[in-house]
Amino acid sequence: MGGRHVVEKDNRFPGLMDSVIGSYVGVECLIANGFLGALLALGSALGFAGNRAFASRPLVKSDPVIPTYFTLIVGVVITGLAMFLFNQESTLFHTTIIVLIIFAAVGVFHFAIGRQISYLAEKNIGANQASPLISTQIVYAVLFAIAILGESINAGIAVGTVLILAGVLLLEVRSSAAKRGGKIKTGYVAALVTSVIFGISPLLIKVGLSIFDFYVSSTFIAYAAALIFYALTRRPSRIVSAINALPPYAVLFYVIAGILAALGQLFRFAALSIAPIVIVVPILASHPIFTVLMTRKLAKDYEVFRPRTIGAIVIVVLGTILVSLSSGNLP
Repeated sequence: MGGRHVVEKDNRFPGLMDSVIGSYVGVECLIANGFLGALLALGSALGFAGNRAFASRPLVKSDPVIPTYFTLIVGVVITGLAMFLFNQESTLFHTTIIVLIIFAAVGVFHFAIGRQISYLAEKNIGANQASPLISTQIVYAVLFAIAILGESINAGIAVGTVLILAGVLLLEVRSSAAKRGGKIKTGYVAALVTSVIFGISPLLIKVGLSIFDFYVSSTFIAYAAALIFYALTRRPSRIVSAINALPPYAVLFYVIAGILAALGQLFRFAALSIAPIVIVVPILASHPIFTVLMTRKLAKDYEVFRPRTIGAIVIVVLGTILVSLSSGNLP
């Protein structure tokens, strides 16, 4: 009797029960995706930090074109292998023109042009100074969101922006440039230009993933487009000659830097495909801290580690986290 009563009650409210169960499952999936997205974002931050740390030392006596070329070649190989590993190679036959255009633009502007300019910044002022400057990309991303999506500036964004600017002013760019024999103005401008490019690219990635939800294939398309662009706009003979002139350690460091950059991009695309921006972006913003920890081991003779630099990096990271958390609908 009691069992029959329960059955009748369930039959009377099937929609309610389904809704409750569906909501519970939805919340569980949201939490799981958020946690996985956070882990992927952390992996991405470590990958980008490692990329800059391994490139720092050989960049002192190398043209930024060379590590960019290494990064693109290694990136195509790594993402190509990942595409087959995750059985996404067939998705390339289902891409549309608009998808190809979006991710090709990401590849050309971020992976090729943006990466080369970031290496130019690092060559002149070092990874520890360039990294927090490049992290100001969050400010540009928010400005684009405000302009395009009609978002408004709130107190959190304003305070975070002030912290970022304060941290930037504390950076010891002059000391770092002198240590590397670099040019202050060139490094500073290159880092800020990189931050603008890197601030725009998440818009394209987010739009592209909303149309074509295969993050590995998307990353491969971006890398392939960037490599084709680079091969067409750079003289191969010059690059080959420059590579042959590199010491063995530089080749090894650039290959490792390329691997870490590719893994960082794969993790970033994956994180953005499953988790909210407000979870992913603050964790990605922490990469300057990891950069300092890694350059301490890999390029301590060419980087600045004084308390002022460490403090500046911490302030910039706190500012970027505050801005990203305060911009709920950041694209």
